[in-house]
Amino acid sequence: MAIKHGSKVDKSYSSASMTDLMFLLLLFLLIATTLINPNALKLMLPKSANQLKDKAITTVSIQQAGSGYNYYVELEKVSGIDGVEQALQDALSFRYAHEAATRAPSKQTATNRKGRAKDEEAAEDTQEPKFPTRDFRHPSFLTESRGGKAYGSAIHAVLQYLRYENCGSEDDVKAEIARLVSQKFITEEQGKLADSGKIAAFFDTEIGRKLRTGRPCLREFKFSILDDGSHYGDGLEGEQVLLQGVVDCALLEKDGIVVLDFKTDHVTESTVAAAAERYRLQVQTYAEALSRIYEMPVKAKYLYFFQLGRFVEV
Repeated sequence: MAIKHGSKVDKSYSSASMTDLMFLLLLFLLIATTLINPNALKLMLPKSANQLKDKAITTVSIQQAGSGYNYYVELEKVSGIDGVEQALQDALSFRYAHEAATRAPSKQTATNRKGRAKDEEAAEDTQEPKFPTRDFRHPSFLTESRGGKAYGSAIHAVLQYLRYENCGSEDDVKAEIARLVSQKFITEEQGKLADSGKIAAFFDTEIGRKLRTGRPCLREFKFSILDDGSHYGDGLEGEQVLLQGVVDCALLEKDGIVVLDFKTDHVTESTVAAAAERYRLQVQTYAEALSRIYEMPVKAKYLYFFQLGRFVEV
């Protein structure tokens, strides 16, 4: 006959009591730490008896030699008191030979070379109110008109990621922009700001058609090279600085490189020449960098102004 047990053992256990205990311990520690006086322990820090002096020390030594004396400044022998005086004057009037380099940034950009900030390139030259009003409920790229900085950033972003071979018409460009938005290459706001008509007009030019046929090209090409410091300020002759920049686009052809720089400035037929002149040195810097990197000549340098839909050779 089998023996039946009248009770069952429950193997599970409750951790509620343990949780309550841990909470009480934590609460105790929090309260106890607030009562500790941070100044209760005084640390006696060691002090040196021989403190280093800020000023440099020049040692002058006089050594008797028969009926006369030998004079030394540091370990170098000088001729008499006059030699000591001259050596001290030379030490006090010492100038670091590369003092100008200590005041110049070690890294430069192509836009610094010509004295214009990169973020100003996309700014339109139209007059703005002295105290512009802003709607802080919306991002700036939704309130700025075409031709502003956000518009320039949108155009550059789209041109960086477009599939050039798929840009045969404005409808093709619109489809490409929609793809970039859906695949998160650009934001939806940038897609709205990018002017598909002006972009399609660029690809309908001779250079644009070359890009569409799959010619080797560079997009948003970042470079770093050593450049002559004399380009960046007086007193930097013979110095080398690290030049960094970003080239919008460049065609790599067999007989040379074609440098392209995209501009979204608000220009007219009467102001485009002056605008191109402002960017001349910048594009020249890009050309020099690409020629050194690829060991190829640069056969042409162009600015493309989307406002007018035209190239300007510089």
